[in-house]
Order: sequence, then structure tokens, then C-alpha cells
Amino acid sequence: MVIYFSDNGPWNLYFPHQCERQTDPPGVDGFPAGQSEASIGLALFNLDEDISETKDLADQYPDIVQKLKVLIDTHLKDLAENSRVPVKISGMN
Repeated sequence: MVIYFSDNGPWNLYFPHQCERQTDPPGVDGFPAGQSEASIGLALFNLDEDISETKDLADQYPDIVQKLKVLIDTHLKDLAENSRVPVKISGMN
């Protein structure tokens, strides 16, 4: 599961996770590019200034990282405490 938080102005915070990345060269004629597995650490991006998310600013803005971590921890705790089991409603497909 990838967790990222992007509900605080221009900031987008990614938590550490594994992902697949495309390798060069890009795909051709409908065939995908090669894939490689990558490990992503904690990363903070300013989407107003870096929409492509190429400059990790986590080390420069530790206060924003901490603020967003608290918000996501609060949200995850709320989800855990208030989760419900889905039920089927009769008459619905």
C-alpha cells in the first residue's frame, strides 16, 4: 500500500514504499517500457514549483513533513477506530 498525502496546499508527502519504475528507452508501438523495482523513502514535493516531483524537499522542510505526518497518523487512527464491515443492500447489484 502506498500512502501519500496531498491535502495541504502545494505539498505532496510520500511515505517509504516499493514501486516499479519504467526504464529507458520508453515503450514503442504500444509495447511498454522495461520495469525495475525501486525503493522510495520519505519524500516531500512542492507541486506548485515541481509538478513532476523531481526535487525532494523533505530535508529542507522538516516542519512541514512533521505536520503532514501528524495529519496522516490522525487520519489512519480515525479510519482504524471507525471502520465498518461493508454490507450488501437488498435490491442493489
